[in-house]
Amino acid sequence: MAESYLQTPEGQREKQRVEEEGSALYRQTREIVLRPGVFGGILGVVNVGILGGLGYLSYKHWDEPVWDRRYVGGISAGTLALFTAQGYLAEQYREKEYPRRK
Repeated sequence: MAESYLQTPEGQREKQRVEEEGSALYRQTREIVLRPGVFGGILGVVNVGILGGLGYLSYKHWDEPVWDRRYVGGISAGTLALFTAQGYLAEQYREKEYPRRK
């Protein structure tokens, strides 16, 4: 049914409108997200999500007898590795971008 609607002139106009609206939304989002200084905020939201998710799962499964040193160590090492990689990337970005702004 959707294919037959797309064959009509009204369907073609609607398709064109949706494509233009989608590309405008993409351009606006890209402009906001890739603006200098915004990446740190997005990274902060990701970090809060990761820590919140880990905290929620820990709270939910705290009574289960699977919490031994391997799980806690693995989660701690993985989180530390992720944050270390983010710090390294942020430092590389800072060294690359800030000299261009001066």
